[in-house]
Amino acid sequence: MGERLATLSLADAVELVCVLRQVEESVSSSPADWKWAGTDEAFVGEVRRLRERAEEVVLRRTEKERRLVGIDAAGSASVPAAAARPSGLAPHGGPKS
Repeated sequence: MGERLATLSLADAVELVCVLRQVEESVSSSPADWKWAGTDEAFVGEVRRLRERAEEVVLRRTEKERRLVGIDAAGSASVPAAAARPSGLAPHGGPKS
């Protein structure tokens, strides 16, 4: 399962964390409803461990995307001006001479 978690995108990992939290919350709020389906503490424990691993993926993906965007400690984007301009345009926005 770890190999599959490692391949999730940030959006997929966040979605998985949300679904697993809902499962955990619904099991804890109405355990009798889940007992008939054969759900036990082992199942809840596996859901919890899977959620924790998915949360680690979310953290890694978030850190990776921040590095790619170049967000500094203050939280502002630090994309170089030349990189932000389409190629072939001068700093003033017109064509290069």
